[in-house]
Amino acid sequence: MLHNDMMVGAFSHSTAVGKLRQELPDVPSDARLIFPRYTVDEAETVCHYYMRQKIIRRESFSEEKWKKIYYLSNGNGSEMRWLAAFI
Repeated sequence: MLHNDMMVGAFSHSTAVGKLRQELPDVPSDARLIFPRYTVDEAETVCHYYMRQKIIRRESFSEEKWKKIYYLSNGNGSEMRWLAAFI
């Protein structure tokens, strides 16, 4: 919503959306940004970083496990970080 040249918005994980963006007044068409997901190479780099930062234990880290994290999260960075703690 626009008010005095200020954009006000909210983020929700809910799937119960009341109105579509096109139905709301004063919402610019480019208000939603699509962020690309990690590639396999980027995911490998991120998982090695998590291991160096001790989010993932070195003794339980393997190539098979970081690939499982990548495919479970579909390259979503926040989900990868959440899943990394369970290795």
